Amino acid sequence: MSCEIQIDKISKRLENRNILQNVSLNIEKGDTIVFFDTGDGEKSALIQLLCGELTPDQGKIYFRGEQLGKYSEIPKDVGIAIHPMGFIREFNGYKNLKYIAGINGTIEDKEIYESMRIVGLKPESRTKVGDFSTRMLQKLSIAQAIMERQDIVIFDDLFTIENIKNHRELRKIFRLLKERNLTILLTSEKKEFIDTICDRGYLLQNGRIKEMILKEK
Repeated sequence: MSCEIQIDKISKRLENRNILQNVSLNIEKGDTIVFFDTGDGEKSALIQLLCGELTPDQGKIYFRGEQLGKYSEIPKDVGIAIHPMGFIREFNGYKNLKYIAGINGTIEDKEIYESMRIVGLKPESRTKVGDFSTRMLQKLSIAQAIMERQDIVIFDDLFTIENIKNHRELRKIFRLLKERNLTILLTSEKKEFIDTICDRGYLLQNGRIKEMILKEK
């Protein structure tokens, strides 16, 4: 298997606290990885570093052997949904994705339709995003992250206590994405929310990282 992401001895200090210290990890192609923490924000900080929103104080991050830039460079061919997406409330789901897809101009309608159907949204629906439920917004965010044929996808805070009613459907979506051999990075508040679909799980605590035992699938 090939190493898709290499986290090489990264450290990060935020708000006068060493939030990550000398963290290293190799992620292989097709892995589904989940990160946990104890409520001090380590997992979200690591996700932001992987997405180029934060820069390590020390260490390096590589995507497919290419070092992530030093100045908030977004990694190439990576689908990201780590904040509430700024969708246009007056547009329906399809029109929002069509607008976003127009920025790079690399896909056609069929890819947008496919991504929406994978997550269980109807491209033909006229429902405006402003009327979407939280569940539907999460699905649209996932569709946005996969529609341009990204083979690495990164998501933060999908599996929380607040949206626990949506977890079963989200797990079903991610099983479908695993079948496409995507490399998937997720965070979760508790391992029982998601451990049955992940290959490995890691706890970030006191700046350190350690592997956790997940439930057998």
